[in-house]
Amino acid sequence: MKNLVLGGVSSYTIVDGTKVTERDLGNNFLMDKSSLGQSKAECCSRLLQDFNESVSGRFVAETPEQLMDAKPDFFDGFDLVLATQLTSAYQHKLCDICRKSGARVVFGRSYGLFGLVRISASEHTVVES
Repeated sequence: MKNLVLGGVSSYTIVDGTKVTERDLGNNFLMDKSSLGQSKAECCSRLLQDFNESVSGRFVAETPEQLMDAKPDFFDGFDLVLATQLTSAYQHKLCDICRKSGARVVFGRSYGLFGLVRISASEHTVVES
């Protein structure tokens, strides 16, 4: 997120329904001790705004799974969705939701020192003359 904001992405929305814990303070430089117990999405969004004031940011303090189940139309209007740590079932569900609206999806998941990245986009044809 930091690199997207520094690069001047026009806007972003952070979706995270969890609160900041002690463990997060050592893993995420966008949080400090004053963030403890607060919404992760709100804290990250607030501190990202300091990197580039011309970027518009907002947050939703719900889990992506809650939004997919209750409000799948939430994802309409996004050009790109970056999703991390979703289960395979929710990756497929989000992929289906985003394909209907034309959004591209990049999934990331880490398992300690190992991880995966999966990209889902509709067909894109390039013809070289």
